[in-house]
Amino acid sequence: MRGLMKRMRSERGATAATFGLLLIPLLGFGAIAVDVGALYAEKAELQNGADAAALQVAIACAKDEAAPDCISADPSAIAGANDSSDGIAGIQAVAVDTTANVVTVTTNTEDIGVRHPLASMIPGIGDSTVVTADGAAEWGQPVRGSTLALAIGYCEFADHPRRMA
Repeated sequence: MRGLMKRMRSERGATAATFGLLLIPLLGFGAIAVDVGALYAEKAELQNGADAAALQVAIACAKDEAAPDCISADPSAIAGANDSSDGIAGIQAVAVDTTANVVTVTTNTEDIGVRHPLASMIPGIGDSTVVTADGAAEWGQPVRGSTLALAIGYCEFADHPRRMA
């Protein structure tokens, strides 16, 4: 037993060397996790903007298909849909199909893209990535499905008390 303890004392510092070697890939995986999280957050923000823009155009088309918002669907005229917290998102294309009553909006992070400050230190990973999202909306009367979604706000429900029989 004494020989084993003596031998183990001579191996001091091996843990520090192993930790130092394993720290490099751990930091790399951490950097990728942080940057992929940023990509998912940007994708969610773009999806919300695309859905909002598609709903805005679909509402305009439902009111009047001859309206200028429905015919031209100018991406710069869609209010608020290209606003993002980082200021790099924008509407790329708006397609209105009045025969099928469908509008499709495509948003992207334009030319700048989402920066990868941590993952760009790893060889082979670029500085930024362009993220895109598509949103679609349809207007008209429901023609398919066996159920109809109904939502009642709590404030509306609370304003009308139940009658006791």
